[in-house]
Amino acid sequence: MTSLQKIGAAIAAGFLFFSFRKSGFASPVAGFDIRDCDPHGCGYYGASRKRDGVSVPGAHNGIDVVVQPGEEVYAPISGKVRTLFVYSGFTQMKGIEITSDNMKLKMFYVSPVDLQTGDIIVRGEFVGYAQDIASYHNAASMTPHIHVELYIDGVAVDPTDYF
Repeated sequence: MTSLQKIGAAIAAGFLFFSFRKSGFASPVAGFDIRDCDPHGCGYYGASRKRDGVSVPGAHNGIDVVVQPGEEVYAPISGKVRTLFVYSGFTQMKGIEITSDNMKLKMFYVSPVDLQTGDIIVRGEFVGYAQDIASYHNAASMTPHIHVELYIDGVAVDPTDYF
């Protein structure tokens, strides 16, 4: 498939399979549910997080989108890709960052397929598979999810309104 055909297919996929809201973002997965609170935390933007055993209010700089491990994940926006590792010093948990104009979107717990830093991706294009974050943390009661962060002009914003 040529690059032009790939772009056309990705655009068609975005229009056929994903709901678009006011911003034109595509859902990264077939459904779009934000993780409720479970014994390991809450998935909404600004939720508290524990750091060194202490609860830090507002520390969650993104949203957790419910997935099934192995579920296909798609690009919510078009832009330039950077692949990354979620945890410093650990290469098992992966993610991608997509940059476009003044926007940067990060998705964690996604194992990219056929993507490398510097690639250009189109909204709705397949990027990889959801990883099993609950298994990684040995936390069966954790809701499986991918984490999504959004930055506009370098400032973290609540991505909820964009999906």
